[in-house]
Parts: sequence; structure tokens; C-alpha cells
Amino acid sequence: MAMGDEILIYIAGQKVNRQKFVAKARIANIHKPKPIRRSDDPIEVMDSDSFLMLSLDNVEFISPVDIKEIAERLDFFPKNNPKWGTILMGGSRKISERDYQEIVGR
Repeated sequence: MAMGDEILIYIAGQKVNRQKFVAKARIANIHKPKPIRRSDDPIEVMDSDSFLMLSLDNVEFISPVDIKEIAERLDFFPKNNPKWGTILMGGSRKISERDYQEIVGR
């Protein structure tokens, strides 16, 4: 990721407006806090700083795009994968310009 990159906001879950892309934005700044503390204590790990924090600008909410309706047309989605939800786990994923346009250009 770099400053100026365009990103999409996806909300996971099972409730209303979940499993949908809901907004797009641009990365205005990338902040690197102090290093994450290494510990075996789960409370200490959960309380530590994240690796990167993003400041966003040009945030624009879009009509929610249901991932299940477009997954077959997206290059970054493996075909015939029954566990497609795992594809979006982990915080961020780089996608092609074509996939970006498929999502926001609807």
C-alpha cells in the first residue's frame, strides 16, 4: 500500500449490509506506530499497537455491492471455492484495476 492508492471498504458478517463493499477512499497517509510488543500474554498482545494505521480522504459511500453476486467475475477470487469468505480475511488484499472497476463501476 502507498499514499494515493484507492481502497475499498468491505464489511463482513451475517447481518444487514454485511458481506458487501460499502465505500471507497484514498490513502492520505500511512502511520507506523512503535513496534508491536512480542508477548505470550494474549491481553498484552491485544492491547499493543497495530502495525500500520491509515488516514483516508475522499471517502465515498457506494451502493452496497454484495460479494456473492459478483464473486465469479472477480479475478482475485478463486473459482469453485466453497470457503470464499477466507479470501477477504487478514486486513487487506491488493486487487486489479479491473476488479476495482467491476465493484465500483456498477
